[in-house]
Amino acid sequence: MILKRNGLVNVVIVFLLFFLLINFDVAFADSGSRDNCSNAESWRMLLGMQWSQHEPALHYELLNDSSNPTLDINQGDNNEIVEPFSYVDVERRLSKYSSIKLTYTKDRTSSVLLGRKNVRFLFFLLRPTVMAPVDIDVETMRLRYFHAIVRSGNFEFGGSGGLQALYCNAHASIPVIGYSEEHYFIVLPCVGTYATYQQNKSLQYSVRADYLPIELKKIAGHIAEVDCRVEYKINLNLFAGAGFRYSVKTLDLENQKYRMNASYGIFGGLAFLGILL
Repeated sequence: MILKRNGLVNVVIVFLLFFLLINFDVAFADSGSRDNCSNAESWRMLLGMQWSQHEPALHYELLNDSSNPTLDINQGDNNEIVEPFSYVDVERRLSKYSSIKLTYTKDRTSSVLLGRKNVRFLFFLLRPTVMAPVDIDVETMRLRYFHAIVRSGNFEFGGSGGLQALYCNAHASIPVIGYSEEHYFIVLPCVGTYATYQQNKSLQYSVRADYLPIELKKIAGHIAEVDCRVEYKINLNLFAGAGFRYSVKTLDLENQKYRMNASYGIFGGLAFLGILL
């Protein structure tokens, strides 16, 4: 579903779901699972920053308008952004085989928006182009449950499922078109896989991948993300790491007023510092 954003309400709802799921799994786990949970590092919290190359694309067209106004993002105007404190991860270890995780990611970029509109001048039909800067913000919050399918020595492979909330906002000002802001809040399921390898007590490698096709009444697209990282345990309570993140979100939407095709691709490095509780 697509809703207008009420930021405080959305955050409260997601956090309530997070803690309800934690309490549900711990309450109904068997005694052996609870023992494993108590012996494990129950909480993991990390804060990270990103160095990312952003590749936004947008085509926006108003329907039932004889002037045929359109908006497009300049495809050649990609940029690299350093985004501090844009990656937050809170994980609760429920047992030796399962965990639940709440992840927040913020991606933003600036580009150039091209606006066009048919204009009549005397006997001529003109289609001038107006350029303006556009700011795009995409905030993602994922609530996922992870469960190991295969455990062999230091290797683990498993699956994940849950919910993800996406808030997308694009802001620009083009007087000829009259465009100011478009924003969407989308709640979707989230499914994926993961693999980890513990080389020794201090060093761990992990790969996580999520993919979801979107097929609703008037909306189509997909969301995909791959996260590869290496973590080093500094002491009993602190760890640090680095990795690579690739993410792409596409959305095709059409209603009685307009047609929109948008995509947002990101790839780049990630560095983080975390604490174990």
